[in-house]
Amino acid sequence: WFLTSIAVYRSGKGKQFYYFMDFEELAEKHGPYYHKIFRESLYLRMNIITISSWLKEWIKKCYNKNAIVAGVGIEQEVFYPRLNILGNISGYKVMGIFRGFDYKGDTDLINALNIVAEKITEINPIIVCSKDTLNGLKEKNDIKFNYTFFERPSDDKLAELYSSCDLFVLPHISKAMVCLHLNRWPAELQLLQPTAKE
Repeated sequence: WFLTSIAVYRSGKGKQFYYFMDFEELAEKHGPYYHKIFRESLYLRMNIITISSWLKEWIKKCYNKNAIVAGVGIEQEVFYPRLNILGNISGYKVMGIFRGFDYKGDTDLINALNIVAEKITEINPIIVCSKDTLNGLKEKNDIKFNYTFFERPSDDKLAELYSSCDLFVLPHISKAMVCLHLNRWPAELQLLQPTAKE
């Protein structure tokens, strides 16, 4: 979060790093004051680490500063290609992990799946989230497709689900988070990670 960068800078202690992973839209939603702080935070004399090559290029273009791209820590002994556990489910298996927040793209993904389900009847969405999140999605959205639900799967089960779906969609409209561990999956798994920038 960009506000913590200012606290780190003002402390004057040690070698200072700024772990930068937010899009401007997140700050803009909080109003002009936070948006200004967001932009000013990138002028601080700190080493910048980011999680996206897009953000690295944006920082260079807009602030003429170099950033290092570092990924999210992944347990590679858990997240590796597995056997298909969804063989009994017919159709195209499109998996989405829902977090219960609109700014993380939940409603956008439901709307997209509704549109796709109208055109492609063989689609079988795989919804991964808590029961409370699923209930909230159903209250706020008109879900027009049949789906298979997995409630808070373990990491092992999640790795199996990644290996079993045809397409994994990670919507998010204000973060640059990437799923680096999915790059290790077989070529059959397609990753779609739309953001506000796409």
